[in-house]
Amino acid sequence: MGGNLLKALHRITGILLIFYFSAYIISGYGITKPELINKLTFGMLSRGIAYDLHSSLIIPITLLFLIHAAIGIKNMKIKLELDKEVTRDDILLSAFILFIYFITLISFFR
Repeated sequence: MGGNLLKALHRITGILLIFYFSAYIISGYGITKPELINKLTFGMLSRGIAYDLHSSLIIPITLLFLIHAAIGIKNMKIKLELDKEVTRDDILLSAFILFIYFITLISFFR
């Protein structure tokens, strides 16, 4: 992938992470302090909805974070001119990212 495409994808995943983490934090407060969040959201976020939202956000947050981190590492390698071809480290990093993602999936659906 080109450097500009990676930078754009890195920025997009960063922006999405901000929104997802914000929703994750608000829904977490909706579980622990439902009266406060119910008032702040004008009754749109009840404790049950907050719990469902909170539970469903962990998978996309994990995936976005792993993609964001991998692109950041790749961009750093490009900037430092260490990246001329696909190396063993790139393959290991990809395998590690997939491993962490699948561990998250397995632990979530237990």
